[in-house]
Amino acid sequence: MTNSGLRTIDYASGRTSRIEVAARRAIMTAVTQVTTKVTEQNMEKLHTDYVEVSWHETARPTHQVWQGRVFKWNRNNDADNKIQNMEKQSISVARRKQAQSLRKDSKYQDTIRQRKEEWKKRHSEFDKATAKTEINNIKSQIADMQKQINASLEKEKSLEKKVYIDGIGTDEDMRILRQSATERKKMQEQVEVLNGDMLDKQEVYKNEAQNRLIKAGTIEEIKLSKKMTPDTVDVLEDTLTKLKDKYGIMPKGVVYNPSKVSDATVTYNWVDDKIYISNRFNDINNYADIVKKSEDSLIEYREKSGIVKIQKERLKNAEKILSDKNIKGYEREKAVINKAEAEIELNTQRMAVRENLMDTLTHEYGNFIHRNANADYVQKSSMFGAKDLDGKLINGDWKYDINSHYSANAKIEAAKISKYVTESPYEAFAEGFLAKEKGQKIPENIEKVIEEAKVKAGVKKTVRHHEKGYIGNNAQRIGSNSINLDYINSEAYANKFKKISKDNELNNLIYNKSIELLRNNNNSDTEGLCIITVPNKQVLLNVGGERDALGVELSKKQSSIVKNCKMEMVGIHNHPTNLLPNGSDFTAAGYRGYKYGIVVTHDGRIYKYSVGNRPFLPALLDSRIDKYCAKEYNLNTREAYEKALNEFRKEYGISWQEIE
Repeated sequence: MTNSGLRTIDYASGRTSRIEVAARRAIMTAVTQVTTKVTEQNMEKLHTDYVEVSWHETARPTHQVWQGRVFKWNRNNDADNKIQNMEKQSISVARRKQAQSLRKDSKYQDTIRQRKEEWKKRHSEFDKATAKTEINNIKSQIADMQKQINASLEKEKSLEKKVYIDGIGTDEDMRILRQSATERKKMQEQVEVLNGDMLDKQEVYKNEAQNRLIKAGTIEEIKLSKKMTPDTVDVLEDTLTKLKDKYGIMPKGVVYNPSKVSDATVTYNWVDDKIYISNRFNDINNYADIVKKSEDSLIEYREKSGIVKIQKERLKNAEKILSDKNIKGYEREKAVINKAEAEIELNTQRMAVRENLMDTLTHEYGNFIHRNANADYVQKSSMFGAKDLDGKLINGDWKYDINSHYSANAKIEAAKISKYVTESPYEAFAEGFLAKEKGQKIPENIEKVIEEAKVKAGVKKTVRHHEKGYIGNNAQRIGSNSINLDYINSEAYANKFKKISKDNELNNLIYNKSIELLRNNNNSDTEGLCIITVPNKQVLLNVGGERDALGVELSKKQSSIVKNCKMEMVGIHNHPTNLLPNGSDFTAAGYRGYKYGIVVTHDGRIYKYSVGNRPFLPALLDSRIDKYCAKEYNLNTREAYEKALNEFRKEYGISWQEIE
């Protein structure tokens, strides 16, 4: 049955059991029924109405009362039946009287109501932290037992060689070999049971996430795999929620269906408007390892093959030929292609923009935006932005054409994003969308198409890169937004700013602007932002956020000013929530090109931060912070921030410190 694909049995009651559990239950029930019939037949033959129940150790507590006792089989004796009926009626009357009495007992009724509420609460609330702990404990047990199994296999392998191949094994060796094999098989059976339990719990976990997403109106259809780890489910739920909150639109569904994803982790289906995920999406940690190996392999190849040197030489030779106007025909055409291919290779610095599962999902969401920018998506010739991205319609689909001057140049430019982009204008759009989400700069022509597509697709208006003092889930605030004016006016507070840099004039300017931000926003959740230029110590922008909005955004004009500034900049903003720098702070710093950012909190703390060598989506850091804020880690909010930031210091090269 399992070979046919059947894994569970659904009962009319709504209960679901694994196939092996259902089969075992059915067999045991059948055996019990047969045994009862045999006993009845034997009693008929022996002409007896009495039966003795056997006794055995380790019986269930509810069964122990029956053991070793003698019972009478009443058969169809009318007299006995009448007596039993009379007894039942007597008991029924007494119970009714008792029930009437209890209904009038207010104290008893209060107790019953309390118990009902406790039961409802216990069975209605899903404790994510507890569920994750249980799953992780089972996973640890499986890992430990698997180590023992592997060790046993190695031991058996050695003994088998000694006994069966070398022929020098003793009877004791044979005994140990058999014993080891028996114990190993028992452990393997236990592992199978534990795997089943873990999958059952993971199924409950993902079902709860599915229900939350549908109930919240995030998506119409969501179907995940029970093989997904809780961390993976959390990342998927968080990513979908934040994309929906940010853009206001969502594909029709996200569905686990490996048959729809033959050679990828995630794919967006342009026809039915759904994102399909494969088994590769089951474990975020495993996927991160795969991505790292992929990127490392490209770096290793470029280093060991000497491809950069080769392509530079190829480019040089091609340019030499093209500079000679006397060279024409095939040789010149070949030089044009060689030049383009060399430039593409030299522009390629990474396999793909994605670094984790969140990125792959966001990439496919980019395809969704692209599709919804043009309702007539089946007609590839009218696909939005395809011509703007300088693709060519080849065999009914848009692709880059290395033989076309404009298309070749577009491919050269697209290679700056990733190697994956060079496959087609579609991937240029999706990879460009992801890169922008991660705060990275992309070619202007691709950025223009993406921004136009968003408008045409009907996304809600957003300002993407901005500082904000909250992350929206568990870690929303430390203390109050009230400022101790005596402290921020003190010498002790002023002395902290002297430690920010070696430039005293710059430190003094940062101090003055910080004091201004704090005074202006005292006793409110309003944030302000001041951007100053480092070389000449001038205020580039001074922006106030909306009242109590816990965030500050730049207009298009203000963003343009920052973008066109060629000098080093420092961004200063306040956190009324008293939280440490978060994902949005780092993303904004990277996108705008800050030398470093400064966060001044309303409780008198100062944080200095800067981006590293690997960009990341704001949600990635914020999710990590939320993870450590969960009760299973037993960390307070500040400790959770510090732990996450320190991990990102190692993983993404960020810098952060509290100025004390």
